[in-house]
Amino acid sequence: AAELAAEALRVVNRLTIGAPSPGVPGWEEVGDLYRVLGELHLLTERLPQALAQVAHHLERPVEDARYRSDSGTSESPESLVATAVMALEDAERDVRQVGINLSAAQSAVAHLYT
Repeated sequence: AAELAAEALRVVNRLTIGAPSPGVPGWEEVGDLYRVLGELHLLTERLPQALAQVAHHLERPVEDARYRSDSGTSESPESLVATAVMALEDAERDVRQVGINLSAAQSAVAHLYT
């Protein structure tokens, strides 16, 4: 599912390279800008839950499995988990701020027309 979401964003990135123009389904006018911003905002509302759940599962592995660290690091598994969890918490906070910013952008675009 995460792979599909990433691919969908790749398509949005490709679609939005050019300005909205007639004949481009879903990207023809300023109303489409508003709609795309709304969908991206919705994405930011859902992403924090996924990040928090991944962090939770890192902290509590299935069936009390013990993490081990590979030879590519000298850090302990506990340290690696703590680093990952802190990074996920930071990402969750940052995504929430992105959502606030997208909402502000969408509110501004709501007043535009062509």
